[in-house]
Amino acid sequence: HELKKNENQISPLDILDYVYAFLHSLIYRETYKAFLKIDFPRVPPAKNKEQFLKRVKLGCNLRKLHLMEDPELNTFSTKFPIRGENNVEKILFDGEKVWINNSQYFEGVSKIVWDFYIGGYQPVQKWLKDRKGRTLNFEDLTHYQKIIKSLEKTIEVMKKIEEGNVQMQSRFRYRVVRLALWLMFAFAMTLLVYSISVLFFDLDDFKLVNDALGHE
Repeated sequence: HELKKNENQISPLDILDYVYAFLHSLIYRETYKAFLKIDFPRVPPAKNKEQFLKRVKLGCNLRKLHLMEDPELNTFSTKFPIRGENNVEKILFDGEKVWINNSQYFEGVSKIVWDFYIGGYQPVQKWLKDRKGRTLNFEDLTHYQKIIKSLEKTIEVMKKIEEGNVQMQSRFRYRVVRLALWLMFAFAMTLLVYSISVLFFDLDDFKLVNDALGHE
C-alpha cells in the first residue's frame, strides 16, 4: 500500500481497515445478512471523519491481531504447565482447559474463545484437530497460545465496534421507516389521482350517453 504523506491523507490501507472493522460487526452482519449471501458487502459510509478514523483504528487492531503482528500477543493469558511428550492424541475442552492427551493441557482458555468462529470454522479447535497424531514443539506451543490471545483481543475489539454500530443501526432504522412512510404517501397520492381521473372519465362518458338520449 501507499504510505501517507501526511496525517490528513487517507491511504488505501485505511479503507481496508475501515471495511475490515465493519465485517467483524455482528450488527452489520445481521442487518445485511440477506445481501451478503447474494452480493458483495455494502459498507455504509462514515458520518464524519472522526467516526471514520475511529473505525479505521479498530480495523487496524484486528488486522494486526489476525496477522500476528500485535506485540501484545507475546504476553500469554494461558499456560502449558505439564511437561511430557506433547503428543496430540485426544482433544478435550473441560473447565477452561484444553487437553491434548491424558496428562497435558493448555490452561486458561475461556469457552467463548474455544467456541469462537472466524468464517466457517473455529480456529482454536481446528488448529489442534489438524495436528492430531503429531508432536508439538516449542514453536507450536507458542503459536497456539498466540492464537488464543489473538481471539481474546479480537472479541474485545469487536465489542468496541458494536458500541459504535448501535448508533449506526438506529439511524439506519430511522431512515428505513422514513423511506417506508414516504413510499406509502406516494402510493396513496398516486391512488388518489388515479381515482379522481377515473371519476371524471366516467362523468364525461355519462354526459355523452345522456346527450345522445336527448335527456337534459
